[in-house]
Amino acid sequence: MNSDSKVILGMAAAALVGVGIGMLVAPCSGDETRSNLREKTNSIANRLLTALRDNGRNVSDTFSDVADNVKSTYNQAKGYVKSEANHARSKMEEVA
Repeated sequence: MNSDSKVILGMAAAALVGVGIGMLVAPCSGDETRSNLREKTNSIANRLLTALRDNGRNVSDTFSDVADNVKSTYNQAKGYVKSEANHARSKMEEVA
């Protein structure tokens, strides 16, 4: 048996011993422990889903705000350019 196999076998044995000790000193029955584990897992999953959903909304809102600001800035720049072009056009007509 090579050293890698010995390490894997040792880890498996340690895990089994840990499970056995855990079962002996567990404050609840197996059904209660599984039920508690299930409830905690569902609670954590629900909190994660809520956080993801809320952050998704925040990202969407932020994107919408940025898009609105870009449109507004574009329209302001467009108006400024048109105004300057008309001013330049009228100056050219005065000179001509």
